[in-house]
Amino acid sequence: MLIDCHTHIFPETVQKNRKEFLDDQGFALLYNNPASSIQGPEALLASMDANGIHISLACGFPWRSRQRLQHHNTFLMETSRKYEGRILALCCINPEDSWAAEETERCLEAGAFGIGEVACYHRDFDKDLLEKLRPVMALCRQFQAPVLIHTNDPVGHNYPGKAPISLQGIENLLQYFPENRMILAHGGGGYPFYSLMKKGITGKRDLVAYDTAAFPFLYKNETYSFLLHASGGPLLFGSDWPLLPPALYFRDMKKAGLSTEEILNICGKNAARFLGIDKHKAL
Repeated sequence: MLIDCHTHIFPETVQKNRKEFLDDQGFALLYNNPASSIQGPEALLASMDANGIHISLACGFPWRSRQRLQHHNTFLMETSRKYEGRILALCCINPEDSWAAEETERCLEAGAFGIGEVACYHRDFDKDLLEKLRPVMALCRQFQAPVLIHTNDPVGHNYPGKAPISLQGIENLLQYFPENRMILAHGGGGYPFYSLMKKGITGKRDLVAYDTAAFPFLYKNETYSFLLHASGGPLLFGSDWPLLPPALYFRDMKKAGLSTEEILNICGKNAARFLGIDKHKAL
C-alpha cells in the first residue's frame, strides 16, 4: 500500500478563478504565477491511479478569510467522504486567527483525519506564535489527530513559500508540543540532523516524522538514505502534488540505491504505522 502524506487540492471556485483569490498574501506568494498548478480531487485521483498510490492526505490552505478557510475545509471533508477514504482530509487553520481553535474543533468533530499544512510564511515559531497554536494542538491531542507542519531549510536558495524558520524555531515547536503527533514537511528543514546530538534535543521522537515533499527541488538523492536511517523519526513519502509528480520521487529513490524494502517503507509502511492507517478501513 502506497501512501502520499502531502498533496494539495482546491475547490473548483479557486481552480477556475485564481485571480480573485490573489488578495490573500499567502496564496499570492505561492500561486501568483499562472504556472503554479491548482488542481482538484479528480486530477489527484488520476495521478494516484497512474502511480499506484492507494491513499493521499490532501491539505487545506491557511486562508486569512474565515469564509474561504471554512469553504476549503468543508470541501476537503466532503471529498474524503465521496471517495471513501482514498483521499484523507487535512483541514487547515492559520494559528494567528482568533477562531483557529474553533475551526479545528469543527473539522475534527466532522471527521477530518488531521490538520495541515499549518504554515505561517512570514515568521518563525516564536513564543507568540506557539502560544496562539496551543489550543489547536490541544484539540489535536484530544482527537488523536496528526498535524502536518510547514518547515523549510534556513539556508540555501530562496523560493516561493520559503519562510524565515530557524532550527531553534523548530526545536521550540517540539518543546512546546511534545505530546502531539507531527509530520514536519520538507524533511524538517534540516532539523533531523540534530537528532544525532547527545544533548540538547527534546520532544518524543516517536511522535515526530518527516516527509519528502519537494525533495527533488531541495536535496540530493543521498538525503533519502540519511533520513531513513538517522533522522530519529520515520521518513514518509510526500509528493507535494501537483508541484511534482510522484514518479520523480520513485526514480530518485532508486538512483539513491535504496532497496525495494526501504522504498516501500518510505512510500507506505512508515506512514501506515505512524498514522495508524488501517488498510481495510481506508480502502
